Amino acid sequence: MKRKKLAALLLAAVTAVSLLGGCGGDTGSSDGSEAGGEAGESGEQATDTGASSEIDMEEEPYTVAIQVVILPGVEFTGEEEREEAINAITVPAINCKVDIQEIAISEVATKTSMGIASGEKLDLLHVGTVTPLSSMVGSDMLYDMNEDNLLQSRGQKLVEIFGDLLEAGNVSGQQLAVPAGVFAASAKGINYNKTIADEIGLTIPEKITFDELDEILAKVHEARPDIKAFYSGNGQSVLLQWMQPFETFGQLCSYGV
Repeated sequence: MKRKKLAALLLAAVTAVSLLGGCGGDTGSSDGSEAGGEAGESGEQATDTGASSEIDMEEEPYTVAIQVVILPGVEFTGEEEREEAINAITVPAINCKVDIQEIAISEVATKTSMGIASGEKLDLLHVGTVTPLSSMVGSDMLYDMNEDNLLQSRGQKLVEIFGDLLEAGNVSGQQLAVPAGVFAASAKGINYNKTIADEIGLTIPEKITFDELDEILAKVHEARPDIKAFYSGNGQSVLLQWMQPFETFGQLCSYGV
């Protein structure tokens, strides 16, 4: 029960921090006030599964340790001021504080595993950029937010904001992570020759899954075996490898695939 309660606070904290990012640290935002009013209502608000959405505002505020990844050459100052600005929203709204733990991106994987092994307080972890979510499945490092419908009962704002994007953090029915940004695109997407697509009779949708792309490429190959699909990296990052395993030419796919 204690673990479930902690996860509930974490969901609420993520929502509050997201709101702060959206309002530029304005502690008088209407979102924060509305969250506080909803959480402070008397009487337990139970869901269909029995998970409560009520927050005990009489308890001492829980401090959420949040891992924040720092990129090379980037230095942030005023950590204490940022924590105070967030706490001004989270304490009256959901009765919790934040502890920002900045960590260099090159040290994320090592420090995270060592911190967990040593029992260090780590509540919100950074996954995806250098540590694939799949590598943390089955290790009991991440909490399933679908337990007792917890994400829906305590993370309504996250469900509203991210919608289908939440599937990125879902592994075999377990909601182990939530997105860090609403606009998840970090690459140009798919480029194709519309003239050839029209000749073959293909319609390329605006949103596409890897399975759908595979079906389309199979049709292209059947109609025009002389056409080859390829992915080209820029020598700095290979974003596609985080979503789909494949063989590359060159260490960072600099020469295509």
